[in-house]
Amino acid sequence: MTIVRHRTHKSYSGPVIYGKKIPQDNVRTTSHCQRAVWLTEGVETEHRAGSIMAADGTGMTAGRGQHILVYPKELAHEDFNAKDDQGGLGKLLRRIEVKAPSSSLDILYGAFIAEGWHVASDGRFRWNEDGRVKVKGRWINCKAGDVVHGAVLRDTITPIGGKVPKTGRRWEQAKAWALLFHVVFSEPNSLEVQAAFEVNHLYHRMVSKKFAFRDNRRKETVSQVVYGGRQSKTPIPHLQVGRDISEELDLAMCVFHSHTVNAPAIAFRRLRDTLKATGFNAPRDRGTNKEIVFARELLKRLAKTNYGRWLDSLKTGRWSRTRKTAMKSGLWPMRFFQGSSPIMPVKFS
Repeated sequence: MTIVRHRTHKSYSGPVIYGKKIPQDNVRTTSHCQRAVWLTEGVETEHRAGSIMAADGTGMTAGRGQHILVYPKELAHEDFNAKDDQGGLGKLLRRIEVKAPSSSLDILYGAFIAEGWHVASDGRFRWNEDGRVKVKGRWINCKAGDVVHGAVLRDTITPIGGKVPKTGRRWEQAKAWALLFHVVFSEPNSLEVQAAFEVNHLYHRMVSKKFAFRDNRRKETVSQVVYGGRQSKTPIPHLQVGRDISEELDLAMCVFHSHTVNAPAIAFRRLRDTLKATGFNAPRDRGTNKEIVFARELLKRLAKTNYGRWLDSLKTGRWSRTRKTAMKSGLWPMRFFQGSSPIMPVKFS
């Protein structure tokens, strides 16, 4: 029997499900992207298929990379623009629908239809028919095909406002939704589809999300400032460790990508600070000792970030969990974690 627990996170609360462990017998990959996805999944869910988090204001968080249904910050500052409310969970559901359909997904989709929604081809939750809905006390007219407001999704799946009591009707409603999502993301046939989705999602972030990494320059992508952008000889999805990227940079960027899942803005700032501190220039410095210096500095700055539970001084913090997951994998040399000069020590001095 699946156990559904009640948890709280800051001012939010709701159901949580810890999924079943996925066997880790075949993780000896040299693919940089696959390693980043694997590490992220290990930190986020301990490689438990069907893990569900609905206690942090996101409405629902699911998948091997833990994608969210809605953005809590958008809903906290309601602008009544539904188009920027939804996270990536709908896109993942759509990919599963196309690549690995199942009866459990049909049941979940039936529950959506009962609420008047459907997951469209663009991965967004949209209304089936014209109607009128209340959002933060305001009545809004909606037409068939309009994007569903995030507040409506969250109030339905984790009533109300992502603050679900431990008992009663609202708890039973949230629990039922959590179980529906859990079964879909536990389906064995969907696991490879989920993993492939994560690689594509990671790649898209690296080549499309822009940030002001350097003073007096246009915003750039991670692909440009770390991997060399168009000047790189090998496309990011095909980067192989030891051939196209050093083991040091591979580990540092895998940790970086894992941290972006938790707080992208903070992780991007640390990457920016590292670029400034080291003077790293991807087209010029890739494959040189500067690449290793950059990798070490990035890891140190992530470890010393006083945000959430990132600090390396916290025994059960993100740094500690990430380090332990990386060590257990066997993907990286033990000298990276132990010995006289590790690049990912228990704690930086």
